[in-house]
Amino acid sequence: MQGLLTGEVESNIDRRLAEELIASIDGVKNVNNKLTIANREPIGEKINRKYVDAKIATVVKTRLLMDREIAGTDIDVSSKNGTIILRGFAQSGAEKDLAEAIARNTNGVEKVENKLKVSG
Repeated sequence: MQGLLTGEVESNIDRRLAEELIASIDGVKNVNNKLTIANREPIGEKINRKYVDAKIATVVKTRLLMDREIAGTDIDVSSKNGTIILRGFAQSGAEKDLAEAIARNTNGVEKVENKLKVSG
């Protein structure tokens, strides 16, 4: 008997695992694996991107906390695919602009979304 696999899986590992499971069934002589991978980005690249994003966000947050002209504790910093997102509050328009400039001038930052609100 031949096993046929169709559909989508998240990774090549899932594809190979499904094939191994079908192949282990008694009576299955071979497996025609036509599963496609929905997520084309290799797992290693996805993990690396998350690591880089976390590192960039940490560097930006640290620079904001160390700057005496900014209330860094009022600013939340996150990163996704090289884009820094600033949320929270700035005490003035100048502080908001300075926070954005610090983020833009950080290595690895490709874009900045400044969602800070002026509280003062």
